Amino acid sequence: MVYCGRTGFKAAMAHAPIVDGKERYVIWVASHIALGEGEPGMVYRPGRDHASTACGALLAALREIQSGKLNVQLDPTDLEMSLLKQQIV
Repeated sequence: MVYCGRTGFKAAMAHAPIVDGKERYVIWVASHIALGEGEPGMVYRPGRDHASTACGALLAALREIQSGKLNVQLDPTDLEMSLLKQQIV
């Protein structure tokens, strides 16, 4: 079962390589972090022109914390993000 919700699918769609004008998807869920050349947390993916975050969910949660408006209510349409934020507090 894919357990990523709205945040995870949005990230997956932004990271998919474009081959022959079509985005290609393989949904595989695991812990992830970007280490390498450039800014920590950023990764260059084959078939994409620009670097993107390895874990956009963590950065989105960080932005909520920095804004002082961290919402920890369970969102059934975005379980990954809801549970991540609940673990932070």
